[in-house]
Amino acid sequence: MRLLRIPSKFHCFIISYIIPVPLTLLIRFHVMSENYVAIRDPDGTLDTGFLPNKDSHCDCGMGLERLLSVMQGKSSNYDTDLFMPIFDAIQKATGARVYTGKVGKDDEDGIDMAYRVLADHARTLTIALSDGGRPDNVGRGYVLRRILRRAVRYATEKLGAKPGMFASLIDTVVELLGEAFPEVTKDPC
Repeated sequence: MRLLRIPSKFHCFIISYIIPVPLTLLIRFHVMSENYVAIRDPDGTLDTGFLPNKDSHCDCGMGLERLLSVMQGKSSNYDTDLFMPIFDAIQKATGARVYTGKVGKDDEDGIDMAYRVLADHARTLTIALSDGGRPDNVGRGYVLRRILRRAVRYATEKLGAKPGMFASLIDTVVELLGEAFPEVTKDPC
């Protein structure tokens, strides 16, 4: 609730309630290339570089994780069914203590942070690879490379994981997201 002062000539105050309204987008197009410049074709039509998307859908901007945390009555996205199976796989693969949900100063050993980093990064990389992304030395590929390196660093330094442990999380992510996002079930190679 927020109190707004109305100019003195109105001699009153108004209480305004801020109601969050999700931004709803109808996803109808996808980018044809990295070139976003509109080009006028010889016939006079404008080519924007976008093609109709065969899988049109609505995006309310709320985020799957936030929506699920509300539906499941959880105070954190990481306490939902989208992350707990990944945390279980991390615990089994590393032998680290069980995830407890501590953050900041309460997470003195940094173990819970490492769980969250690995789970988030495993999901990010799985989706990115299924969309055709590849780790590289430049551009978007460089971002994926940094994400992968950070995940492996957290796995080895904080959780004592053996080489290859991070890659084993991909199967869990595919199992969790495969029904909703069938493209992750396909071999990206």
